[in-house]
Amino acid sequence: GKEADSRPPPYAAVVAAGVWMHLRPGMEKAQRLLDNGDAPAALEMFLRLADAGDVAAAAKVGATRFRGQGTPVDPGGALPYLATAAASGDAPSRVYLATIYHDGLLGKVDYAKALTYLAPMEKSNNADALGLLGRMYYDGNGVPQDYAHALELLEKAAPQGDPKVLATLGMMHHRGIG
Repeated sequence: GKEADSRPPPYAAVVAAGVWMHLRPGMEKAQRLLDNGDAPAALEMFLRLADAGDVAAAAKVGATRFRGQGTPVDPGGALPYLATAAASGDAPSRVYLATIYHDGLLGKVDYAKALTYLAPMEKSNNADALGLLGRMYYDGNGVPQDYAHALELLEKAAPQGDPKVLATLGMMHHRGIG
């Protein structure tokens, strides 16, 4: 017979083994609350789980605070939770962090910091990351302006239908750029 896979779940590295099993049902319950429109209760549960070391819950707290789901929009409050999740490889958290710095949501634009989160995702199929990175290359924000590279990234992101990506592509084609 086949041996059972003894590798731990991906987030177990940051959660004590004895706590891991207790956290997963809580994540499922919190997600059900969120899906059923009770964002404040879901956020409260995600916060408890994140503070206990659950990286997936940290990603949820960061995302809900970033979007203002069950709480006022709070990029600063989202930051530590997003950073925790991004450090473990969570792609949406990396995009949220890049957006916070790219758009100056903490009061100051920091393209270099945005790039630290986006550059490792350039070979991914994450349309949000590719779209933002493509717009950075189009505008020359934090990177040398490179229309050909911008076009390549934006065309890869376009099928997801992001209005900013589509508008930038439309402008590039209209102007004969790329």
